[in-house]
Amino acid sequence: MKKLSFLLIAAFIAFCAIDAMAVNKYDIKSGIITLESVMKVGKTEIKMTKIVYFDDYGIKEREENYSKGKLGSVVFTDGKDKFSLSINKKTAVKEGSGDRGLGPQVDIDFFGTTRDIQSGVVKKMPPMTLAGQSCDVFEVKKGKTPQTYAAWKKVMVYTKTDGTVIKAVKIEPNAVISAEKFKIPAGFTLR
Repeated sequence: MKKLSFLLIAAFIAFCAIDAMAVNKYDIKSGIITLESVMKVGKTEIKMTKIVYFDDYGIKEREENYSKGKLGSVVFTDGKDKFSLSINKKTAVKEGSGDRGLGPQVDIDFFGTTRDIQSGVVKKMPPMTLAGQSCDVFEVKKGKTPQTYAAWKKVMVYTKTDGTVIKAVKIEPNAVISAEKFKIPAGFTLR
């Protein structure tokens, strides 16, 4: 009887460990990443800033987009649902399921199939340092111009595509994120 109890407990612990690993989208519990983007349209450069907050290994996530220092839009997940906020109208819109955060889990498999990887269409490059952190780099050659991406702890922190560069300028690992970041703010109406 003791042997059976031990086996059941061991099986339960193993199941919980496997289940916990399956839920973790990112390789770090929490963080704040500040990204700057530059998009070229002809001779014009459009610059924007995005701040990404995440907790619970990326299950809860928030993106704040700024233009010329002014908050323009907010999208967040609370671990269950996805919401967008209209800052000027003080409204929130539920946009569906948000049980996997906002951003993708970034590793080489995210960019292509096994065939793409084997053929060199998708390949891992030497690491790069962004905002003081070592990041995995991937190159994708599916069009005329190769695209480059980088991930820190499986969080997208760099993108270079035709005419657009987005890169992390500040990475705060293990940041304490206020629970309020993943809630509809007071004074906002849910529509």
